[in-house]
Amino acid sequence: MLVLRRWLILVFLNAPASFAAALATEHTKLLDIVEMIAGILTFVLVALAVDSWITRNGFLNLREALVTATKFKIGLQLLPVIEVGAGALAGFFVASLFQWPATGSAQMGRTYVMTVVTGAVLTIVVFLITPIVFYVRARKAR
Repeated sequence: MLVLRRWLILVFLNAPASFAAALATEHTKLLDIVEMIAGILTFVLVALAVDSWITRNGFLNLREALVTATKFKIGLQLLPVIEVGAGALAGFFVASLFQWPATGSAQMGRTYVMTVVTGAVLTIVVFLITPIVFYVRARKAR
């Protein structure tokens, strides 16, 4: 239960800047908000799966580095260029892949996919930070 709570908190604390940016643009309907929350919860499940795999395989130092990198990424929200860039990249990808923007029922799921793709881009940022944290901790341990 502690692991679930940890990842719920960390993932949701990584979401406000992107969530606010989405609300400031075109994603203001109730369905959009529900789809954004569903997308965020998808990343909670992904984080739980990764955490479980890391723990099962005994990579506890990697787990702590990933948690630290995730916390560091929370602070990076103060640099909106990362969040905006991830959203723009996701928007381009989703529009190209699915020929969106669409209208009517064809839009259903669009915000969820945008949230997941944006989250995937931001997850790459976390994964790029993780080895740096791992390296710095290893150097300090010497």
